[in-house]
Amino acid sequence: MNTYRLPLDSSPSHLPAHLRLPTPCLSLLLTMTEKAGSTALYKELSQAGYSVHLAHNAHETVTLLDRLAIDIVLLHTELPDVRVSLLCQHIRRYSRVPLMVLTEQKNEVELIESLVMGADVYVPLPVTVAELNARLHAMSRRANQTNTVYHRDNTHPLLNLDGRNRKIYIGDREISLTQIEYRILHVLFYNANTPVTKEQLLADVWGYCEAHEVNFIEVAIWRLRHKIERNPAKPEYLTTVRGSGYQLNLAPG
Repeated sequence: MNTYRLPLDSSPSHLPAHLRLPTPCLSLLLTMTEKAGSTALYKELSQAGYSVHLAHNAHETVTLLDRLAIDIVLLHTELPDVRVSLLCQHIRRYSRVPLMVLTEQKNEVELIESLVMGADVYVPLPVTVAELNARLHAMSRRANQTNTVYHRDNTHPLLNLDGRNRKIYIGDREISLTQIEYRILHVLFYNANTPVTKEQLLADVWGYCEAHEVNFIEVAIWRLRHKIERNPAKPEYLTTVRGSGYQLNLAPG
């Protein structure tokens, strides 16, 4: 099966090859227990080219949705802490992110409740990766048409991160962001005033962490500084923490 990658950003052609940003893949959040086969499905989706983040229960799902920029959520019906329909309802309070429900048993009541509460589609298991890939393609196309990436606006007196429109407001300045720039700022905002390692940014933004790929982060940070800082050579907001990574500096609001 061909690897599927969704082009969200591209690097300037004049940059050296080793400094060019990789084409990021579609970001999935898979909520499934190990008992239900999460490890196998996680590996298959990752090998198919997706950036996959794994949660094992509703609590972990909500935490990751707050922290990361997710394109599609896959929810298994058998969760240990809450009914999947209630989790769909909770997510729908904040976003129109596409929700796919995975189920082995056709529990009609639960499936109907999930759809009523906000799920977009359910997929019976077992399912081949080829079929799941096709369904994700279709959901991605619909999401791109309506800009449904999961977001919560991050508001602070000094800075407002607008996830729906991928913009940042610094005072009265409005700055447009690429998808990758928004993803990076989303993670840094979530960890404001705390150092975030390059490895963590790679894992949270691109879905993998390889030491030799840290140049991707350096280029992305360089771009962001030239957008948000008054003097990129002496950054106020997006600073380097030697030996630790990067930090978004926001005074207590």
